[in-house]
Amino acid sequence: PGAVMLIAALLIPMAPAALRAILLVGAPAIALALVWQLPDTLATAPSFLGMTLEPIRADALSRLFGTVFALMGIAGGLYALRQTNRTELSAAYAYMAFAFGVIFAGDLITVLIFWELMALGSATVIFASGTEAARRAGLRYLAVHLFGGVLLMAGVAGEVASSGQVTFASMLPD
Repeated sequence: PGAVMLIAALLIPMAPAALRAILLVGAPAIALALVWQLPDTLATAPSFLGMTLEPIRADALSRLFGTVFALMGIAGGLYALRQTNRTELSAAYAYMAFAFGVIFAGDLITVLIFWELMALGSATVIFASGTEAARRAGLRYLAVHLFGGVLLMAGVAGEVASSGQVTFASMLPD
């Protein structure tokens, strides 16, 4: 689902109005269908620094959140049909693509990567109006989001140091 949204995000800036309208509603609709087609896990899992990553893990909870995000994307696409700021539209769809990455991440490293990419997409939405107020708001947003990312990274590092794993497991205090 995230790949479909990212392709739409890349096409939106150069698409003529009719195609842009199809992308705005069609991409999240296709993503919705793909949410329910995802395998539970990938057949092959990449490794990073000796740790096995699981970039896609679909279960009942992630499919529920993926469904909600896709439905929100369809509604947002309908609402944005008359939006003329293509940068804002593109950034919003990139943000949605990265949000799907977080939703379907099966390990903490993948969550961290997509979490930080979400910050770029959402900050670009804020910066898109080009005003000084938007610039200041976008910088504040980035500062807060990146601080949250640092805290998330510290938590991931703590979990790896404690358990030696990046996979999701029950994380109960000792």
